[in-house]
Amino acid sequence: MARCANCKKQPADQKTAVRIVEKGSRHTRELPYCSERCKQAIHFFVRSHNQELPRLKNMLMVWALIFLGTLLVQFISGNPLLIDIVIPALVAFVGLVLIIYPSGLMDLKYYERLGIKWFSLYVRITGLILVGVAATTMLPAY
Repeated sequence: MARCANCKKQPADQKTAVRIVEKGSRHTRELPYCSERCKQAIHFFVRSHNQELPRLKNMLMVWALIFLGTLLVQFISGNPLLIDIVIPALVAFVGLVLIIYPSGLMDLKYYERLGIKWFSLYVRITGLILVGVAATTMLPAY
């Protein structure tokens, strides 16, 4: 018997069809659900995933350009202050992106193991840890 795609409770004997972006194009998939609440959560996840995926790719592209630019400027100038300030800020930026856009991060196959609800929580906690590490790295050592 199938498990719910959102909460992974058993039994999930009903299925809903969704059109989700995978590998650059939209595919229709049938996802099992256990209750009307989980069905709505699945449709909300798919809608937000389809909307956030292009934004997330653009944000990560900007992040990569800033990161490479910082490394290039630091290599040319030899100033370690750029690395000490910009790299933790970029790590905090990635953490904030993970907190704000957890559903645009990966394909649906990564959410199938834990369920949409729990994997989104995992991604947000990972983003929070990244922000915390970046914040403690930026603090001056006395």
